[in-house]
Amino acid sequence: MDQSSYKFRLDSIRRRVDQVDRELYEVLRRRFQLTNRIGTLKKEYNSSEMCESRKNEIINKLKDNTLKDDMSIDLIESLYKLIIDQSITEQSLIIKDK
Repeated sequence: MDQSSYKFRLDSIRRRVDQVDRELYEVLRRRFQLTNRIGTLKKEYNSSEMCESRKNEIINKLKDNTLKDDMSIDLIESLYKLIIDQSITEQSLIIKDK
C-alpha cells in the first residue's frame, strides 16, 4: 500500500470521527440542559433528593446495550458515572442557589 493512499484513508476516517465528536458534544449539551431543568424543578418543589436508584437504572440499561453491541462495559460505566455525577453536581448548585 502506498503512503498517499494510507494518508488519504486515514484523513477520511478522522474527518468522520470529528463529525461524531461534534454530534456527541451536542447530545451531551442537550442532556445537561435537561438535567439542569430537573435541578430547577427540584428547586421549585423544594426537593434535594439525588436518586441513586435512577443512576443505577441508567447504567444497567446501558450495560445491557454494551453486551449486545460488544462494547466495553467498563468504559460505558465509567463515562456515565462521570456524566451523572456532573449532572448531580450541577443540580445541587441550582438547588442551593435560592
